[in-house]
Amino acid sequence: MPLFFSTEEGARACQRNGWENYHLIRLDLEVFTDGWLPNMIQDGLYCGLNWDASLQGLELNPENVLEELEGERQSKHHFSGRTSGKVVFL
Repeated sequence: MPLFFSTEEGARACQRNGWENYHLIRLDLEVFTDGWLPNMIQDGLYCGLNWDASLQGLELNPENVLEELEGERQSKHHFSGRTSGKVVFL
């Protein structure tokens, strides 16, 4: 299951206990919502979000994550005219 974090610090905290050789990849939010999540839905995978240093956290259906992020994107677009964001993948 791929792990995704909203902050680089959160991702770095998990780079231990066998995860030291995993590399962090910074993704644009659009790449995450338009590429990663739909592919995970198609492949039947779940995603781990914002796990803690003891590698415990949420295991969510990417379809639900996508719906939630799309709702936030539309809400922000309505008020600001733009959206931006990053996701860190471990």
